[in-house]
Amino acid sequence: FTLHDLIPLLYPNFHKPLNRIYLSVMMPLFLKSADAIISVSNNTRDDAVKHTDVDPSKFVVIPEAVSPSFQTISNQQQLTKVRYKYKLPERFILCVSTIEPRKNHLTLLRAFEMLHKDHSDLVLVLVGKLGWLYKSLLIEIENSPVSENVRLLHQVPDTDLPVLLSAATVFAFPSIYEGFGLPPLEAMACSTPVVCANTSSLPEVVGPAALMCDPLVIDAWHTEIDKLLLDKELQEALSQNGLAHSKKFTWNSVATATSNLYKTLLR
Repeated sequence: FTLHDLIPLLYPNFHKPLNRIYLSVMMPLFLKSADAIISVSNNTRDDAVKHTDVDPSKFVVIPEAVSPSFQTISNQQQLTKVRYKYKLPERFILCVSTIEPRKNHLTLLRAFEMLHKDHSDLVLVLVGKLGWLYKSLLIEIENSPVSENVRLLHQVPDTDLPVLLSAATVFAFPSIYEGFGLPPLEAMACSTPVVCANTSSLPEVVGPAALMCDPLVIDAWHTEIDKLLLDKELQEALSQNGLAHSKKFTWNSVATATSNLYKTLLR
């Protein structure tokens, strides 16, 4: 069994009632019946050991990885084409995630409202499909004083995403809880500086290659993003460090570790 997270048990308010009830009942049963459990992060494993009575020896941590399609796009024609397609300026903050409460877009919106006072050219771009419990966020965006500078792109073609990531000035990821948290790594693979939340699995995923702050402290997000926008040397350092860090996570490593686990069980 592969365990991505324990969100229904830890944050039931982030799920619809039927999802919450089903997963809260069935998840412990799935874990108990498994011969081995692949956990995508140490944090997810630790949460499972803490909040269920599953045998800790069942867990094997195999982190996720970045698809080779995520790489730095430096071709100016591609970058210009995507900027024109989505009506984006030279500088923008990008967030890629499903639109749902756990992803915590509201904190980022509030920080962006503060940032806009000193960076009037800046745009906030939100990429991701509408998930659940999202209507209140859409209302907040509509009523925001910076609503004209917020782009809600929903899902974009896979071919556009690496270009958007490469074009972004900052990638922001304020999620309250992640079982792994792949988007920051994908941004790093595209050489984009990352600011992300300091909770759950995210510190172990981004390591020392990103700026981190409390997902619920708006002032902290304003401060960290503003610092990054104003410091070209910091942007370059995070860009280089993030790119190198992302290369540690490969699907070949995932496949090898998974195959070895299957072989052990079959023996």
